[in-house]
Amino acid sequence: MPELDEVAYLANWWLAVGPATRTGMGAAPLAPSEILAWQAGTGRRLAGWEFQQLIDMSEAYLAELHEAEAPERAPPFGEVRKDPAKVSASLGDALRAMARARRKK
Repeated sequence: MPELDEVAYLANWWLAVGPATRTGMGAAPLAPSEILAWQAGTGRRLAGWEFQQLIDMSEAYLAELHEAEAPERAPPFGEVRKDPAKVSASLGDALRAMARARRKK
């Protein structure tokens, strides 16, 4: 995740409002009415560009979420190279630790 510096608060606000709206047909970008309701509930006053940025972030999030469903799509954080043997060993270690923890109860 890139450093956000002086606009990190926008990411926090966006996550507080919710990255998207849940509908009967799946996720949809944030509606202006949802942001207005969040403002009213929190007492925050957003500048026009901040208000629009939250909507833009929601739209970009959903676009990436949709694009990421393609199996050939590389993850946004870089290429993942996993050694199957290491993954198997790590999973085995985690399952054994869970089993030990359950026995102690």
